[in-house]
Amino acid sequence: MSLANYENNKLFINTSFENSYNLNSKDIDLNDKNSSHSIIVNLIAENSTVLDVGCSYGYLGEWLKVNKNCSVYGIDNNEESLEYVRQKNYYKDLFKIDLDDPLKNKDEFNRFNKLSSIFDYVVAADVIEHMKNPTNVLLLLSKNLKFYSDIILSVPNIANIDIILNLIEGRFNYGEFGILDNSHLRFFTKNSFIDWIKSINESDLGIDFNFEINYVGNTTYISEFVKKVISEKLIIYNLIKSANQEADVLQNIFALTKIRKEDKIFGYNIRHDCKALDNFNLNINKFLDTVNKCQKSLDNLSISVNKQEKKIDALKYILKKTAISNNNPLVSLDQNEAYQLYIKYNEPSNYEIDLQKVFIFNYNPKISIIVPAFNTSFKYLNEMIESVINQTYNNFELCIAYAAEEKLNENNLRQDYFNQKDIYEVEPTNNIDLNNNGNNINKSIELLKYYSNKDKRIKVKFLDKNYGAGGNSNRAISLMSGEYALFLDSDDLLSPFCLFEFVKAINENLDAEFFYSDEDKISEDSKVRYFPHFKPDFSPDTLRSYNYICHTYCLSSVIIKKLGGFREAGYESQDYDMVLRASEVSKKILHISKVLYHWREYHSSASTNIGLQSKLFLIEGAKRSIIDHLKRVGLDACVENGPYIGTYKIIYDIKTNPLVSIIILNKDHYDYLNKCLDSIISKTKYKNYEIIIVDNNSKEKNILEYYEKIQNDFNFIKLLKYNNEYNFSKICNYGASFAEGNILLFLNNDVEVINDDWLSEMVQYAQRKDVGIVGSKLIYPNGTIQHSGVIIGINNFAGHMFCGYPRNYPGYMDRLQIVQNISAVTGACLMIRKEVFIELGKFDESDIPSDDIDLCLRAREEDYLIIITPFAMLYHKEFGTRLYDKQKEEIAYDYFRKKWDNILKKGDPYYNSNLSKLRTDFTINLDEILTL
Repeated sequence: MSLANYENNKLFINTSFENSYNLNSKDIDLNDKNSSHSIIVNLIAENSTVLDVGCSYGYLGEWLKVNKNCSVYGIDNNEESLEYVRQKNYYKDLFKIDLDDPLKNKDEFNRFNKLSSIFDYVVAADVIEHMKNPTNVLLLLSKNLKFYSDIILSVPNIANIDIILNLIEGRFNYGEFGILDNSHLRFFTKNSFIDWIKSINESDLGIDFNFEINYVGNTTYISEFVKKVISEKLIIYNLIKSANQEADVLQNIFALTKIRKEDKIFGYNIRHDCKALDNFNLNINKFLDTVNKCQKSLDNLSISVNKQEKKIDALKYILKKTAISNNNPLVSLDQNEAYQLYIKYNEPSNYEIDLQKVFIFNYNPKISIIVPAFNTSFKYLNEMIESVINQTYNNFELCIAYAAEEKLNENNLRQDYFNQKDIYEVEPTNNIDLNNNGNNINKSIELLKYYSNKDKRIKVKFLDKNYGAGGNSNRAISLMSGEYALFLDSDDLLSPFCLFEFVKAINENLDAEFFYSDEDKISEDSKVRYFPHFKPDFSPDTLRSYNYICHTYCLSSVIIKKLGGFREAGYESQDYDMVLRASEVSKKILHISKVLYHWREYHSSASTNIGLQSKLFLIEGAKRSIIDHLKRVGLDACVENGPYIGTYKIIYDIKTNPLVSIIILNKDHYDYLNKCLDSIISKTKYKNYEIIIVDNNSKEKNILEYYEKIQNDFNFIKLLKYNNEYNFSKICNYGASFAEGNILLFLNNDVEVINDDWLSEMVQYAQRKDVGIVGSKLIYPNGTIQHSGVIIGINNFAGHMFCGYPRNYPGYMDRLQIVQNISAVTGACLMIRKEVFIELGKFDESDIPSDDIDLCLRAREEDYLIIITPFAMLYHKEFGTRLYDKQKEEIAYDYFRKKWDNILKKGDPYYNSNLSKLRTDFTINLDEILTL
């Protein structure tokens, strides 16, 4: 028999497994007093250790972990649901145990028994009634419960009026859900449950504890069927209700406190007798909470004051520099000086560092720092290890795999093969001269032995040979026991607050599995930091152009396990390969816009172009990794070297040779249109295109004659007339409605083609389903950059990056010379698939001057990528056909800023927040310092 709400039951819906479990942690509402979940979670104290019996799909444990920072363990007999819970990573451990036959899976049962007496609470919600022998189950679970801790049970009420009325009518039908479902073996009322617990207490079962029964509460429910009976046969309802005051109860909730038998014998009631102490503790806790809040306010005030002091110092430096140079403050500072000011102003002070050391996160995962080492010198190893030891977050382990060019021998190590033929075990060393600065292998080995003996968080494997960076990394990974792995080269350094920032990001983004940070270079002598790389948020096409993520990145152990570690033979560019593979399987990738890694620069390091040129095998390995990556994601392409060493150019196969409809707006201006069309027709290699000219009230004779000529000469040119007043969006939309192509290209009439493969370079990206819009690089007639992508948020609006810079300028981190993801492109040359254009609702016809940026932002809202390629170049004379109306532009800009206020405040994901919002040339952000 099922209750009348069977059809609306939230537990299961008839669909695929991934979506089959409808109830989740968000459905637990503490304000719902008629919910067994809210009653149960209210009973559980923060930071408790909880066993969730019958954990199913883990919604209860997830809620307890996120909202009360509980350590939650789970038991279930359904492998499918357990695997689902494992992937969500909220439970500390899970056990596949059949409670009616626990020895069926003996290994799991033995593993569970090792948790003896660790639990503050055992939650068995709607479990006991399904057991063959509930007494055995209750006693089994109690063994792992601490004394004076609770088993919380919710049990359906067999005396519910719905069941009674059905029985009166001769029905007793099991259903899939409800008070009675097809797996119920036991039935309880409130009194029968209490009698059962009393019988356990009074029995001679050889146990050293009893249960103190605490009736917590109940949930009530009257089905539509019962409501119908009440309306039609009230006398029957009143009769039953008078005999059974709990007829409306759906579930009863009990808390069984595990107490010592002798306490019961001597009449000792720990809860009652300690009530005064509990009240005292409650008041003390309230007082401490107030003190903590005051301390937090003082800390925030101190940080604020400290920041203002740093700001004043930085401003004094800038003003002094300005007085000397008599220049604009930002112009007078070179980027290295600007970065030193940035460090002083933005990075934590000693006071803030001390606060980080005592900060407690809700979730404190262990971070395994993975370090492959080969021939690393004593000095670099020592400094690397010290940078880890001095972290403000201390729940980490440092896993080092060390190999040397010459085979390690018995003079420095004791060989012990055990089960791993490539590993050496070492004897500990207690003393070492840390000032010993040499490159001898024995010195480095002694150093590692010293640290591993000194600090148990440091684990070292000595390898019998060099297995390459990927192979050595895998052997370091074999040491890890943490929930996350962070990767560090043996000669580089972590900032003191690196792990703190990663763990902070993890706590704020528990669904993320891949994290990466900004980085900078550090001199060989470790004295100077420079050349920061302020990176964009995750940008898949930028990543395919070069490994911009580089250092440092952090992956969940789930991802490491899924990928099987690093690939070794033939994949020398191991980090690039790992980052590409991890990006394919991670649910969420998060960028931390802080400099947390210092990449050491010396002559043979890959951090320099000279060092990279000496390791060209890395370039070939990277190209192999990119090709493999593209195959895995279903993209057919070849990979060539990019314009600079370490950059790559991808050439995608153009599958169906799609027709491109080139839409050009025009009014008079014969000279512009003639040069534009002539350059397209004479230079374009990609031939499957049509040209649609939309004329807006042209009057000059030469243009009208030209229209007639080109229509006679070229059958792929269409001429449309739009006789209303000028509105860029309306005219573009009108032209697009006549397009026959699958791909639309909106093109200004004042552009001229430069390279003959410009159109195919754009089409290869526009054909991809994940791409919404493609833009090109536009050059002023004087050879400077007009457009190479749009940054959102510049001067509280938008700006063209590196506008006015030389045509071949590399840009910040070579970004002007590679294909990259950005937030918007100009409508002067904007390519979009017709289906996407229609899906987005076409151009906004409100006549805003930023119709193109608006369209791009709407594409981003739908998770389409925006791409700009420097390999499609055209000359552009801006405002060639339209005069600038300042008043109209200001009105339109105000409209745009209101529409996209949330984006402007949040910031451009492809433009790092550490870069200036006042300029478009990726200058380091000193804006706040200059606005004291």
